[in-house]
Amino acid sequence: MHTLAEAFIQYAGSDPDAAAVTFGSSALTRSELKGLVLQRIHTFVTQGVQPGSSVLLSLPTSIEFVASFWALQVLGAAAVPTVAIGSGERQPAGLQQVKKVCSIVNPSAIIAVAGEVDALKLAMPSIPVLSTIDFETLSNTGELPQFNVTPESLGIIQFTSGSTSDPKGCALSHAAIMANAFMLKKSLDLQSGDRSVCWLPLHHDMGLMCGVIGPVVADAETHLQSAVRFLANPMSWIDTISEGGRTHTACPNFALSLVLRRLQRKMRSTPDLSKLQSIVCGAEIIDAELVKQFIAALEPFGLNPKAFRPSYGMAEVTVFASSETDGLVTARIPTGLEVGSSILKDSSAKSVDTSVDIEARTIEVVSVGKTINGCLSRIVDDSGKALPENSMGHIQLSSPSRMQGYLNNADATAEAFDGEWLITGDIGFKSEDCLFIVGREKDLIIIGGQNIHPTDVESYICNELNLERRRLAVDRRRDELGSDEIFIVVESRPLDNAEALTASIKQHCYLSCGFFPAKIYLVKPGFIPRTTSGKIQRNVLRQKVSEPFETVTSDTPLASNAEIMTEAEASAV
Repeated sequence: MHTLAEAFIQYAGSDPDAAAVTFGSSALTRSELKGLVLQRIHTFVTQGVQPGSSVLLSLPTSIEFVASFWALQVLGAAAVPTVAIGSGERQPAGLQQVKKVCSIVNPSAIIAVAGEVDALKLAMPSIPVLSTIDFETLSNTGELPQFNVTPESLGIIQFTSGSTSDPKGCALSHAAIMANAFMLKKSLDLQSGDRSVCWLPLHHDMGLMCGVIGPVVADAETHLQSAVRFLANPMSWIDTISEGGRTHTACPNFALSLVLRRLQRKMRSTPDLSKLQSIVCGAEIIDAELVKQFIAALEPFGLNPKAFRPSYGMAEVTVFASSETDGLVTARIPTGLEVGSSILKDSSAKSVDTSVDIEARTIEVVSVGKTINGCLSRIVDDSGKALPENSMGHIQLSSPSRMQGYLNNADATAEAFDGEWLITGDIGFKSEDCLFIVGREKDLIIIGGQNIHPTDVESYICNELNLERRRLAVDRRRDELGSDEIFIVVESRPLDNAEALTASIKQHCYLSCGFFPAKIYLVKPGFIPRTTSGKIQRNVLRQKVSEPFETVTSDTPLASNAEIMTEAEASAV
C-alpha cells in the first residue's frame, strides 16, 4: 500500500462484517463504512470536487467525519481538518479560525453539520458549503472507484497548533502520511483486530492518526469518543478501554491529571486495563511526577507501566517522530542550561554532571524515546553544528513522513528547514540515543543572562503546591527597560486565602528559578488559552493579560465545576 486510497480500498474489501468504527450508539462494519464512503464520493463529484482539489472538514468527532475523510482520500482530494464552528458565544471565534484556514487553502467546498451551514455560507459566500444531510442516499453495494491517486498526491493539509504563532498548513503527501502510519504500526505493534480508543479531536494531527488513519492501515477498529464527553467524565475513556481486547490509545499530558482527579472519587465500576497495549502520551511537555502518580493509581487495575509511551512529534512530520518503549524513563538535570552546555557526565541518563553545584536547581525531564524507524534526530548549536550526546541544543528531525512545506507560504517553509533537517523549534538533548524535550525556543525567558523554561517553573510550582498543571501558566513580558520579567496566571475559584496562595506561588517561583514573578493573576477557569492538544498559546496569553480582564476575588461568582468542565475546557478543544 502506497496511498491512503489503496489502504482504505484494501481495508473495506477485506472481512466486510468486521467492526470498523464505533461512535456512541452507532457502530459500523467495514461494509457499512464503505457504503457511506461511496455515497460521499458520488456527492463530492456531483458538486464539482475533483482530484487535486481540497475540502474543509469543519466537523466534530463523528462517523460523518470518518466517512467524509476517506471519501476524499479515495477521490484524490486533500482533506483539510479544522474545527467545527460551534454555536452561541463560541461561534465567532470558530468562524474566524475557519476563515483564516480558507484564506490559506482556498478550498473547493466545506463540509459542516446542518446547524452551522448558514453561518458558514454567510461568512464565506464564495465557497460551497455542504451539510452532512446533503449526501445522496445510494445503494451501499458496489466497488469503490479508482482515481489517479499517487504517493506524491496531496492527502492532508494539517494545520499546526498555533502555540507560538499563527497556524500554518502543513502539506502532507500520501507517501508521507503512509510512512508515518507504518512507523506507528511498527512502534506500537498494532495488529489486525486491535482496537484504538480515541477521544482526541479528529482535526488534531494525533487524533486523526490514532482515530482514523492508523486503525485502517493496521487493519484494526476504532472506538471514537467526543472530547466534551471525556472532559465531563474522564473515566468514560478508561471504561471504554476496559471493554475489549488488545487496545491502544493516546492522550496529552493534561488528560492524566483529569483521570487522577476522578479516581479520587467513588468509582462506579472497576476497570480492567490488562489488555491495554499502549497509551501514547505527547503533544505537550510531559510531567514526570504526574506520570508516576497516574501509573501508580492504575497499576492495581492491570495497567502495565511499559504500556505508557511518552512520545514526540509534530504536524510537520505528519505526527510521530519518537516513542519510548520502556515506560517512564527520566533524567534530572540542572535548570537554566544554555545551548551547547554539557548536561550529564556520561551516557547514562541517571547521572548528573558532578561539575554542577549539587545545590543548583534541577528538574526531572522525561525521555520520549528513540526516533521511530525511518526518522532521524540530531541536536545542534546556534550555528547549526551537530552536538554530541548529553548536550543541550536545538532539536532537528529528518523523516520520510515530513511535509512538502507550508501551503502557500514559501518564506515560512524556507525558515523551517536546515537542508534536509526540519527545524522543530524545540530545545532538548539526547542520551543513549533517546530524546529529552526541555522546552520551546520561543517560550524561553531570559533574565540576567539566565535561561528559564516556563514549563520547568510550572511543573515545580504545581508539584510543590499540589496544583493542577492545566490551571497555571508562567510566561514573560517586557518591563519598562525592555528586559524580560515573569508573570504567572492561575485559574482559580473564589478563595478566602488568595493572599496566602499568591505568596506561596511567589516563593516557589523563586525556589524553582531564582527570580520572583513581577505579577500573579488569579483568573476564572478557562482563561488560559490552549491549543487542541493542551499546549498553552503563550502569544495569545500575553495579549490577554495586556488588556482589561476580570480577576478572581472572594466575591466573584463562578459556575459550578460541571459547567466549568463542559464549557470552558470544552471550548479549548
